[in-house]
Amino acid sequence: MRRSFKIHAGIAAGYSVILLVLASLTLLPQPLVLPDSPWLVAGIVGPVIPLVAGAVIRGNLGGSIDRRTTGIVFQQLPLKLRLAMGSLVIAGFALTFTAVQSGDRQSPEVVDGRYFVFDTTPGERGHVEVSRSEYEAARTVDQRTLLAVPGTMAAGASGRGRHHRRGAATAER
Repeated sequence: MRRSFKIHAGIAAGYSVILLVLASLTLLPQPLVLPDSPWLVAGIVGPVIPLVAGAVIRGNLGGSIDRRTTGIVFQQLPLKLRLAMGSLVIAGFALTFTAVQSGDRQSPEVVDGRYFVFDTTPGERGHVEVSRSEYEAARTVDQRTLLAVPGTMAAGASGRGRHHRRGAATAER
């Protein structure tokens, strides 16, 4: 496996760990509070796009995008590495699931000192004024989603980057 594949996978896995740890901090009683900034969103989501795109392009160029080869190659990785990669993906899906199941209120915002959220409950869809505690709960769920989804995508990119080149070599044997 070439060094560039290892570097790509290591960056993706490291970024995934950072995002998933931050997402899990939103589950604490005194959750992580990130500032509201479009630059923060761009900083979190932005690096994931080239990581995932790079993994998909490398996989397609390597010619090993089939389940059989991917499974064979994944089994050839060391056990600790397989467990770590699987744990990242499972943790990402679990955190994303908890964020999705946390309620029907999204997009919290403050307007003139009043707290609003977008309620997606069927029949009551629209902006609703809420108390500060409900606003904070919706904000926490929003942040968990913002961190967990790109973290899960980066975890998937780390796995694709690690084994596609080796998969191409295995398929040729």
